Amino acid sequence: MVMKAASDAKIKAVPEQLSKFLKSVLYDEEPLFISDEATIYDLSMSDTAEISDRIQRSYGIDVTTDEIKLPLWKLLDLLERRRHAS
Repeated sequence: MVMKAASDAKIKAVPEQLSKFLKSVLYDEEPLFISDEATIYDLSMSDTAEISDRIQRSYGIDVTTDEIKLPLWKLLDLLERRRHAS
């Protein structure tokens, strides 16, 4: 049986945003691989309140629980768009 690896093309397309996010929000986690389907819950043991607080402190942006559940590349895109809109 051959296992197909998950794609990571979309997450690789945003290296600067990913680096900032990992340093400022997931600073206590060390993910080895982040696929395009991965959500923050696949990478972090923190609860929703802690994640939301870290995002607010780092980006000055409030996010909903549904937004936190987005694939990480979509969450990064959302944060980037909101950051530039303010």
